[in-house]
Parts: sequence; C-alpha cells; structure tokens
Amino acid sequence: YILATTYLMAALGLWAIGLVDEIGIVFVGSISLAVSLSFFYNLRPHKGLPGYLWNISAIALLAFFSMDYFLFSQSLLTSAGRFLTILYAFKLFDLNRNRDYLIAYSLVFFQILAAAASTVSPAFFIILSLYVIGVIFTMILFTIRRDWSEFGKGRTDPPVRFGLSFIGAIIAIAISSMVITLALFFIIPRVSAGFLERRGSDALKVSGFSDKVDL
Repeated sequence: YILATTYLMAALGLWAIGLVDEIGIVFVGSISLAVSLSFFYNLRPHKGLPGYLWNISAIALLAFFSMDYFLFSQSLLTSAGRFLTILYAFKLFDLNRNRDYLIAYSLVFFQILAAAASTVSPAFFIILSLYVIGVIFTMILFTIRRDWSEFGKGRTDPPVRFGLSFIGAIIAIAISSMVITLALFFIIPRVSAGFLERRGSDALKVSGFSDKVDL
C-alpha cells in the first residue's frame, strides 16, 4: 500500500510539472523512465545506496540547478521545478526509512506548488483534487506503518482492513476540504481592512476576485 501510494504521488507530481511549458516533455519523459525503473528496484529487497554516492549526487544536482538557472532557463521557478523533479527521482531509489518517505512526500508537495504558480491549465484542478485525496490516504497509511514499526515488533500484520467504506471516508474528507476551501474563497471578499491600514502603505489584501491578483 505504501509503495503504491508513494508512486501515485510521484505520478501526480510529474503530471503537474509537465503542465509547465518551459520544463519540456522530453525532460518529463526521461524522469518518468527513471521513476519506472525505481519502482521495479523497490519491489525486491535491497540495501540503501552508500552515503558517499548521495553526497556526490547532491553536489551534481546543485551544479545542474545553477547551470540551468544561469545559462538556460534564467527562471528560478522553472529551474526549481526541474531540480525538485530530479531530486524526487533520486529519492525513490532510497526508500528505506520513514524519514525517506516523508522527504519524498514533501518534494511532491513542492512540485505541486511550483506547478500552481506556473500554469493556468484546467487539468491542474484535476491534479490538485487527486493530490488532496491521495495525500490524505497516503499520510494515514504512513502513520499506521510508522507506529506499527515502532510498537508492533514481533507481531503479524497490523489489524487494519482497507475496505470500500474506509476509502469512501477518505474521499469524503478530501471533497469536504475542497468544498470548504472553495466556499471560503468566494465568501471572503477582497476588500481593504481600514482599521489595519496605515498611511502610505498598501491595504491589507484577502482572497477573492479582483483585476489584479498577487501571490
């Protein structure tokens, strides 16, 4: 379950990054191949890669990010998106401890965030909806796995059954979260808060619609 949901997150992250035109389909296709290879790598028992190899990889990735930013894209968001995607593909080859999974999930979050600031594609709403559902389900599974590894040593598998009612509850929670968020976006007006306004400074802005929207 953990492995399946982790790669579901990876697929959503790649899909989101693929919506950014500047990143390029060739780059996304290459990383997708690496992610596929890591899946088969994780299906068999293995030891983590040596620490020195990860140190070399980190230096190489940092050099790639610098070259990509200064020589090619000259866009911090585009270069950061590529950097996060490559880093995530590397991390999928080193899923041994609970911390490794948390780092992987964090990288997907930043991939989604980078895509949100770079694309206006309607497909992003689908990605975001699937991500909200998937991340809630994934974190529940991760919490069960982490607690069971700490307190359930020497026992059989954890007494948890993931039936249709359980999955339905997860989807209901995710949909409720999105509905509440959407409702707040329309309910809270984009107005100036006069009692907090200072002379010579910009008015306080809240979410809503306006001719100009700042991140």
